[in-house]
Amino acid sequence: MIIGIDSTAKAAGLAIDDNEYFEIEYVEDIPHKLKDLGIEPLNIEKILITIGPGSFTSLRVGLVIAQGLALPYNIPIFGYSTFLAMVEGAPIGHLMPLLYAQKKVVYAAHFNKTSTETREIFTDRVMKIEDLMHYLDKLDSQIIIFGSGAEKNRESIEGNGYSIHSSPPIAPSLIKLYKKGVTYTLNPEVPLYLALSGAYRRRERAEINLRTMEFKDLEEIFKIEQDVFPEPWDQDTFYLTFISKEYLTIVGTLDGKVVSYMIGCPEEEKFHLMNIAVAREHFRKNYGTKMLNYLLKELESSEGIKSCYLEHRIGNKAAFELYKSFGFRVAKIRPGYYGNGDDAVVMEIGV
Repeated sequence: MIIGIDSTAKAAGLAIDDNEYFEIEYVEDIPHKLKDLGIEPLNIEKILITIGPGSFTSLRVGLVIAQGLALPYNIPIFGYSTFLAMVEGAPIGHLMPLLYAQKKVVYAAHFNKTSTETREIFTDRVMKIEDLMHYLDKLDSQIIIFGSGAEKNRESIEGNGYSIHSSPPIAPSLIKLYKKGVTYTLNPEVPLYLALSGAYRRRERAEINLRTMEFKDLEEIFKIEQDVFPEPWDQDTFYLTFISKEYLTIVGTLDGKVVSYMIGCPEEEKFHLMNIAVAREHFRKNYGTKMLNYLLKELESSEGIKSCYLEHRIGNKAAFELYKSFGFRVAKIRPGYYGNGDDAVVMEIGV
């Protein structure tokens, strides 16, 4: 027997194999429902579960319940993206599943589903409704919008001329994903968390001013680079990127002084963010989040760029959490990428 558990929101869904589905008022009632159905854990072969995005508390409770059922009997837990499960149960077409995050903010994804494949345009993104509307206005094709984030923002979405479609239950789609062999996380320990509370709400508040890099900035930029990186770029590298028209070079200033910068360039349909830094004395002031937010908005309006990627040291947890909060996902690991032998984590986000 295979069971699917969706704990994306306060109310939960429970699927039993291919033939039964139950809506459950509260996530924590799942064990009671299984007991009422006469299902003992020792009869369960596999547990499939949504691991996010969604309500972090509900996802966490759902995962703890799954672990409680699984651990005594060594039952494997298969964790699946909530968005993949939502899209699996949806019709063919351009699909935009939305999950409620907070007032006027949603977790969003965009997929193109055909009869033969489902292609990700972007996923796991935190978006204000106004930014979502700007994104939709640029699309050439009709799009199917659905999910709790759509329902909660029905007035804004329909007021902008878009329709909201009904949402199929998520838990039965977990069974379908498993049978199709879709990629999963085996025995997940924590849900996928797209941070809102810190990074998102403060992105617009950081008081630095952003502008294009000027020649006079290079000396201060090089000082910051040498201070914050164990393997800093040399002065010639900065100069060459500065004079080249192919590179995007942005600085953040505070009272006229450079306190942050970022450099990147397009590579066919991708944008490579090569360097981003904040002066050490201005760490933890959300200057990095404001620069990254600026960059992604610029890329959204650019022609031909479909994604943005970057590298960071595998041990840099602060960088990982920052990029993850924007919706960047791990694309691959580059062994021995840095001069001291450290591996690089390559992270990417669709724009």
